[in-house]
Amino acid sequence: MKTENPVSAPPPASLWRHGDFLKLWGGQSVSLLGTYVTAFVLPLMGVLMLDASAGQLGVLRALEYLPFAVLALPVGLWVDRVRQRRTMIITNFVRAAVLAAVPFIAWLGHLQMGHLYALALALGAGAVFFDLCYLSQLPTIVPQSQLLDGNSKLTASTSVAEVGGPALGGMLVQILTAPVVLLFDAISYLISAVSLLKIRTPEPPPQRQPAEGKSLRHELFAGVRLIFADPYLRVVAADGMLFNILIQVIEILIIPYAIRDLHYSAGLLGVVLTAMAAGSIPGALGAQRLVSRFGYGRMVMAGVVLHSTGPLILATAAGGRLPTIILIAVGLAVMGFGIGLTNALGVTLRQIRTPRRLLGRMNAGMRLMLYGAIPLGALLAGLLGETLGNREGLLVAAVALFLGLPIVWFSPVRKLADVADGAVE
Repeated sequence: MKTENPVSAPPPASLWRHGDFLKLWGGQSVSLLGTYVTAFVLPLMGVLMLDASAGQLGVLRALEYLPFAVLALPVGLWVDRVRQRRTMIITNFVRAAVLAAVPFIAWLGHLQMGHLYALALALGAGAVFFDLCYLSQLPTIVPQSQLLDGNSKLTASTSVAEVGGPALGGMLVQILTAPVVLLFDAISYLISAVSLLKIRTPEPPPQRQPAEGKSLRHELFAGVRLIFADPYLRVVAADGMLFNILIQVIEILIIPYAIRDLHYSAGLLGVVLTAMAAGSIPGALGAQRLVSRFGYGRMVMAGVVLHSTGPLILATAAGGRLPTIILIAVGLAVMGFGIGLTNALGVTLRQIRTPRRLLGRMNAGMRLMLYGAIPLGALLAGLLGETLGNREGLLVAAVALFLGLPIVWFSPVRKLADVADGAVE
């Protein structure tokens, strides 16, 4: 008899009663909060402590995601052949140790941009190993019928971290200084590792099929081939690459624009940036209900429209201090709602379109494309900021985001009434 879940006992009707899912969710939520604190603090350290230029901030962001371009495919193949939970635990311990080293360098008075570059590169490498395992874990813990619910909750945690991370980071920087704040992320990785150790659901052994390919190279690129061959995964990848390139321009340039042009304090900037994540929380949590009422394809389109419209609102904000703050916050909230909605829907579609034996390699291929686009966006941010100006660069990126609309409109994704309609046999 075919089952949805490798666990012999039937899963709880509600994920709120699913102990192992709650451990995965809880540990990852704490870790995400620390991660977004660091994502906010690192460029802020560059601006406040080292007088970093827009170009240097672009390099900093590019280095954080560069490992995905180099390591994603080989790590994806390796992930499909090992116990993934163990890899996640080891990776979290290593990331905690690397993060804890930077405050000591700063306290000694030797902090340079090179240290921030090295930290960004190390954290990016750790993220490759952790994320490719993490994206394959949910289908091993919950049944397919609960995947959208699980992904909605996990996406909402990302949104909550995006809300709390910048606000908490900005406040703590003013109280404790930026280097000390990095220790919070180190502690969050340790908490995540402990929560993973407590999961009791047996992890299925890797599914190896020697006949799948004739060579290591064939297996290495199996995930990439699947993405290009599958009409649904192809659309997710194309729209995601465009979005990731342009959102980097917006996320990078808004920091020097707010601090240098609008004269915001670190604390005020942190509060304003929470608007995007605040909008993404209802977008993620409401994904399942919205799909049930309006259909999967329609909600994907709605999400794309919203996350393209929001940046245009904030990029055109002008006038007095209070009106500008309000318009930027509104633009970020609209963009956040669209991001939360499309992320929950997109990850679920990816999982149900991929056989479990290929999940690691599919996620590796997807990460290679989506995260590989981020360094391009980061470098583009530096180019636009230094040639056109911060506000003008924001406006160019906002307008270009609308190019994602025809990608989804002329695709089979738009025609799905329910995500289950796209499931592979």
